[in-house]
Amino acid sequence: MTLYHHSMGAGPDLVMLHGWGLHSGIWSGSENNLAAQLAQHYRVTMIDLPGHGLSNAAGEDFSFETAVDAIAALLPPTTRLLGWSLGGLLALQLARQLPQQITRLVLLAGTARFTRSNDWPAAMPPSSLGDFGAALVEDQQATVQRFLALQVRGSDNERQQLRLLKQTLAKRPAASRQALVSGLDMLASVDLRPQLPHIGQPALLLYGQHDRIAPAASGKLMTQIMPQAHSLTIAGAGHAPFLSHPQQTGLAIMDFLND
Repeated sequence: MTLYHHSMGAGPDLVMLHGWGLHSGIWSGSENNLAAQLAQHYRVTMIDLPGHGLSNAAGEDFSFETAVDAIAALLPPTTRLLGWSLGGLLALQLARQLPQQITRLVLLAGTARFTRSNDWPAAMPPSSLGDFGAALVEDQQATVQRFLALQVRGSDNERQQLRLLKQTLAKRPAASRQALVSGLDMLASVDLRPQLPHIGQPALLLYGQHDRIAPAASGKLMTQIMPQAHSLTIAGAGHAPFLSHPQQTGLAIMDFLND
């Protein structure tokens, strides 16, 4: 499986993984975007996940394991890794599998488990992701648009962010249906909590105050399990703090990476 990827900037390597239904153009689609900020200090590589964007043809076998393997094949010998939402779930697994290769980890609105349970209350109700899956069968485009709206709900500049997400999404081919179905299944079923004690890299867990998908409280739970993790919450942000609060997000990430 070959994934589309592109790089910018110079310096130590940093790889960025986007979230469900989007593509790597989300990192550079706005003024003062996160990729441009980080590329002032790092060689930033952005990857389209299987079945998404310009990796559309690579989505026929999009399982959690095949996605991890395909991304691992693109990673530099030594790199920092940043994942947003579904990309954060993949980044966690990669950090567990490649502890010598991945030196630092940044999760943007990422969590070890996206569905709520009695022992994991800071997550989405399982029925919510089930509803998205059922709706996907009926109307793929409308379902993706609903998910985009959920990502910005409650954040500052909500309408502006939603417009930006839609404009960015339209710049590359839409994700394949199989990739969208598989991605929702990962969000609904993957549980990486048993892996967390074994992820020893320094990790920044960055959340938006009003995130409805990966609540900030999940970061506090994860820091109790991950040896070198700390969480930070950005006031007024939703599921995409790098869009609503780009400077604050960028500074927090650079402070952590340069520490």
